[in-house]
Parts: sequence; C-alpha cells; structure tokens
Amino acid sequence: MLVIAYAVRRLPYTLRACHAAMHQIHVSLEEAAQNLGAGRRRTFTKITFPLMSGGALAGGILAFITSAVELSSTMMLVPRNEQGPLSFGIYIYMQSAVGRGPGACLGVIAICLVIAGIYAANRFFGEQPGAAFKL
Repeated sequence: MLVIAYAVRRLPYTLRACHAAMHQIHVSLEEAAQNLGAGRRRTFTKITFPLMSGGALAGGILAFITSAVELSSTMMLVPRNEQGPLSFGIYIYMQSAVGRGPGACLGVIAICLVIAGIYAANRFFGEQPGAAFKL
C-alpha cells in the first residue's frame, strides 16, 4: 500500500520530466521514420522512447528522492512500526528522549541519500550539451 501511495503522489514529477523530454525531440525525427515506412509503434520504440528515456529516468530519480523522506502518507498507512521507511524511523526515534541519537543518525543517512540522488541526477542529466542522448 505504501508503494502505491508513493507512486501516485510522486507520479507528476515523472510525468513532467517525460513531457519535457518529449518536447525536446524534434518532430522531423518521427516524420522521417514514418516516411521511410516505419509504423507509429515502431517509430515510438526505435526513435521516441530511447530519446525520452533519459527524462523518464531523471523523473524517476527525483520521485525516489522525494519519496525517501516522505512522512505524511507513511504515518497513516504503515501497519507496524517495524515496516515503516526511513522517515518514519526518524519520526519514531525522535519522539522518545532515549532515541534521539539513533534518530539523528537516521536523519544523516536520509540527508546522504538525498544528496546522492541529487548528485546522480545532476551527474547524468545536468546542463551538458546532448545530455538527453547519453543513454
């Protein structure tokens, strides 16, 4: 249930990245494939999808980063404390005076996870010419 909630809440990030990637693909590439005899499905699988897959991957990384530190839907949907994700563990540990050390440690891990995700997204899809064609 948590995976479905995270996917639905963060789906707009991935869709927006795919939409932006689609707008970067020039229409003449698809038209050229269709003029050479490729159907719509073949044009999409051979031309459009490989060119927009970088944007979809970037949106997926962004959705994962934001879902990793999500707390609001986790608090309502987690059945047991042991099954909660990282952000829920931070919340539980910081509620008790004894657990502030482990809670702070989990917070540092969450920060490192977000930094690693942002670094990966910028490394692979940063402001480089032709970044959409790297895959």
